[in-house]
Amino acid sequence: AIEVTFNKFTAPEICYSDRALRRYKTFLGNKLVTKGKVGLLKKSLPIDIPHSARIVDVGCADGSLLFELYALDTSFEIYGVDSGYQKCFENREMPNNINIRDMDLYHPYYSPSGKSDPETVNLRLPENTDLCIMYDVVPYLNSDTIENYFYQFSKSLNPEGFIFVTCKIETLGNHNIQGTKGEKYQFTSSLSDIAEVAARCGFEIIFLAWGNWDSSRKNTTIYGADIVVFKRRSH
Repeated sequence: AIEVTFNKFTAPEICYSDRALRRYKTFLGNKLVTKGKVGLLKKSLPIDIPHSARIVDVGCADGSLLFELYALDTSFEIYGVDSGYQKCFENREMPNNINIRDMDLYHPYYSPSGKSDPETVNLRLPENTDLCIMYDVVPYLNSDTIENYFYQFSKSLNPEGFIFVTCKIETLGNHNIQGTKGEKYQFTSSLSDIAEVAARCGFEIIFLAWGNWDSSRKNTTIYGADIVVFKRRSH
């Protein structure tokens, strides 16, 4: 009731589309979660995000994280990539250094009419990126799509850049989700599989924080998901 009242008397900063209402249905709820995401980024990366950093958010959805990062440092050059969220940005004045790219990706549940195959799509990432982000994206991707994205990160990321992802890693007790636990079409990942994909693309894991998405975990994150940070392999 409080959130409904809040929305009635507060002009929302983001024009939500129907698809943007899947999780956080009010501006207030979305704002709190997004500020938590920025906090996790800063906590998980080994260094502060540099001034004037070039940042890519793959799976940017309604763009909340893009604008929160812009509020953190207006010198950031920020790119958002997703599919089906065009209405979130219609009739909205965008800062010059926030760029949104809609890939019109195919997904059997969320975007069955999408024209681009995520296993082969060119994300058109900018060169010399400092940070690539995938919040709550990996659980919806198959292994070929993950490898496609990481290969493109390898072409885009500068030598000292980082990849930050959240995912749901299978536990030793074989507790996993295969499209049945949680939101439809989510899947767990094997840590060894993720590490192998990253290695083939020239990356290694430098940070891992377990979430609490199943009952065997202890640490809490925004989504309860696991956090993994990658960097180019040292030679």
